[in-house]
Amino acid sequence: MSELLSLCVPHVPAEPLTEAGWGRSPHSFLPGAPMPEVVLLPRTLEELAAAVALTQRHQWRLVPCGFGSKLDWGGLVAGAEVLLSTRCLTLPPIHSAGDLTVTVSAGMDYAQLQEFLAPARQFWAVDPWTGDRASIGGIIATANTGSLRQRYGGVRDQVLGMTVVRADGQMAKAGGQVVKNVAGYDLMKLFTGSYGTLGVIATVTLRLYALPPQRGVYGFSGTWGAIADFVAAVRRGAATPTVLDIWLQPTPSVWIVLDTTAAALGEQGEHLRQRAAQSTLTPLDPAHQPAEPVAPSCCCHVGILPAQVTNFGDRLGAILPTVQGQIHASSGIGTLWFPVAPTLAELQELRHLTHHHGGYCTILRAPVALKQALSPWDRSVMPLGLMTQIKQRFDPENRLSPQRFPRVESAEQKEGNA
Repeated sequence: MSELLSLCVPHVPAEPLTEAGWGRSPHSFLPGAPMPEVVLLPRTLEELAAAVALTQRHQWRLVPCGFGSKLDWGGLVAGAEVLLSTRCLTLPPIHSAGDLTVTVSAGMDYAQLQEFLAPARQFWAVDPWTGDRASIGGIIATANTGSLRQRYGGVRDQVLGMTVVRADGQMAKAGGQVVKNVAGYDLMKLFTGSYGTLGVIATVTLRLYALPPQRGVYGFSGTWGAIADFVAAVRRGAATPTVLDIWLQPTPSVWIVLDTTAAALGEQGEHLRQRAAQSTLTPLDPAHQPAEPVAPSCCCHVGILPAQVTNFGDRLGAILPTVQGQIHASSGIGTLWFPVAPTLAELQELRHLTHHHGGYCTILRAPVALKQALSPWDRSVMPLGLMTQIKQRFDPENRLSPQRFPRVESAEQKEGNA
């Protein structure tokens, strides 16, 4: 470790990778051997580029991250020597309030960004899981949106420009505040959801929205049939919910958030209550609005055909009654979690059930043994051939987050591995 540190220190700040520094054992999110020995902590764009170039010269495999809250999501990274964190990359934000845009470093804290924008009555319309412990770059790299997707779209819709550091340490820019484009590629879309496999996100330009003048929260519970009837009526109606979520066990419920003027809020809120009564739903106290668990032992990202969401919830409750979760009614995308670690058979049954309802299931967080027994990625919906080609173009040496995504081997590679 001392030899590796002596090589790193002259270029960028570095520290040993320890449990104390990350609040948990590194083996919980990087179980493969060898374990990274150091964390590189660049403070400027120049140091970030130098850090990546350093790993390229020494042929070290690299795992980019922010605060590390989602390092254990998805596929298991194996064989990386270096962790590179952008948490010290705190460049001053460039806020164009009149244009509703802001440019920030990837290492900026999500909560800090929202606090910075609040005096201008603006916000970034993304509400991710682990938002209080997440960096902007980490949210984009994992495409970690939330309930606001109902009105504002996903993470890809909120990113206008991006600066990235390529695997060879060179910078590339696209979108807003363009200096140099990478011809033929939309970096914002490619890097959103790339899980650190294509390059390191350095800065991003984000689309902003005005904070709403008033907010109303409405919750109703009932049978799956009644919820389906109510959701269909809301989607056909004139109201434009900011949030329209269905929560599963222990009791099925639907939660709506309206962001509008005081007058419109009163009228639309009353219409929701009347429509819920027609569907024989029971009103719930807004103060008891459900929330995501802090640290579930296992959580999965799912997508269901929107028309099948209530059927899926009903069937899920009969087969896996302990599973809890939240699904966005209009998109069918959501998150499910197990209060206690599931068995392999339970995870397989959950994935099979999503397929039966026209969807997919990605395992975000689970014990290492389960991810080794069952691929976290649902290959039925992954364009592996295209992903492998893009990976080869951006990271031909496969040094960035190695093995995080599955790859399609060429005939030559298969022959060499035989």
